[in-house]
Amino acid sequence: MTHYLNRAKNNRHGSHWPTQLAASRVDAAWNTVDTFSVLFRPKDASFQDWNHMAFFGWNRQAFLDGEALYSGLVAFQKWLRPDDIICWWHQEANDLYNMFTKIAQVRNPAGKVIFLGDYIYGFLSSQKASVGSPYKLCAARGIPVPEPAHCSQNDILAIQALVKGIGFQQSYLLQPPKKWVKDYTALKGTTVFPLLYDPDAKLLHRSDCELLPEDKYLPAYTSFKAPIRRKYKPCSCCREEYLDALWERNQDTIERKGINFSRQVQTAIQAPQKQAERNLAKGEKSAIGRFKWAKEERETTLKKGVLTDSERNTVMALSQPGLAFWASRGYRTFHRRNCPQITGLTQLVGFPRYQDAVHAGYCPCRHCKPSPKQNVVFLSRSQTRSVLAKQRIRWYSSARSTVSHSNTTIGTLRCRRWWANGELT
Repeated sequence: MTHYLNRAKNNRHGSHWPTQLAASRVDAAWNTVDTFSVLFRPKDASFQDWNHMAFFGWNRQAFLDGEALYSGLVAFQKWLRPDDIICWWHQEANDLYNMFTKIAQVRNPAGKVIFLGDYIYGFLSSQKASVGSPYKLCAARGIPVPEPAHCSQNDILAIQALVKGIGFQQSYLLQPPKKWVKDYTALKGTTVFPLLYDPDAKLLHRSDCELLPEDKYLPAYTSFKAPIRRKYKPCSCCREEYLDALWERNQDTIERKGINFSRQVQTAIQAPQKQAERNLAKGEKSAIGRFKWAKEERETTLKKGVLTDSERNTVMALSQPGLAFWASRGYRTFHRRNCPQITGLTQLVGFPRYQDAVHAGYCPCRHCKPSPKQNVVFLSRSQTRSVLAKQRIRWYSSARSTVSHSNTTIGTLRCRRWWANGELT
């Protein structure tokens, strides 16, 4: 199913408004089964560019007698079927249609949408005139099309004539479109384009190179500018010219950016300096030791081979550096890490402190005899309060010294905001 949507010329405010919408429901051989066509009435006088509208093959009175935007889109929605595949020629038409449905507040059916132009361009990528409007592609192949051009109904007929003339089958739409490039194409030996690119060999050749394939349209270029920008590799026939063009391009870039390479500055490579070592507290040393031990245990266990999900969960649970005691769901005792009875247990639960395990309803193991001495030491609440108090005194004193020359009353929230913004040191 093919649709085509045209819009009127922009008004003085830069807005768009549709002029016509045409659609054709086709069968597997691209033959017309049913058609739909509607003309949209201009929104106001700013959209009445009659010279532009006459380009579509209609007169002034035909647009004035057309449908309103809402009624025309609603009629189109009723004409659609749930199993229809909407084929727009390019994405811009689909974007315009979605925009107008939102403006008119009309429900947009969530059907499958295909951009037919991408499929046609990929299908014709190795032929002459592989990119352009349906009229341009038909003219290059001698396929007759109706006139005037760019009338919605004639656009539908031009697309149908194109897909029939080139032998494009609807089964190709079930696969992703082939890649295509928006370049001029030419045959080997052309005198208009001195350079040709072979996508199969991924090499840039001169147009008279013997390595080029016969009777195949290839992307053509008039200079090395585009191939250098796309990083094409040159063939031996044009390698010297390619390097000369690359050198000139680089010299031009250096001159435009004002880069000076005449003065070379030698910088000594200094060895990275080690940070000043400080004496670590007992709790910090213990935390670092637990972290290193847990990391080594986890890496050693995972390197042994393929583990099941339960074994992997057990390893991850036992190698947590912030835990000191472990228990298994369904058992009443909790253990230390080096306890032999913890081997083979699953669904492990960890606790950082002795009292946490006791409060959870577990009893200490009689074999490993866990005690509060193995608790993971965290910063106490009193220590945290002392640190916060020191920070609070610091920024509040800094705020008082900042405005001591004035009689301004300083609030706590204002001081905190200044400290967060870095205005206080």
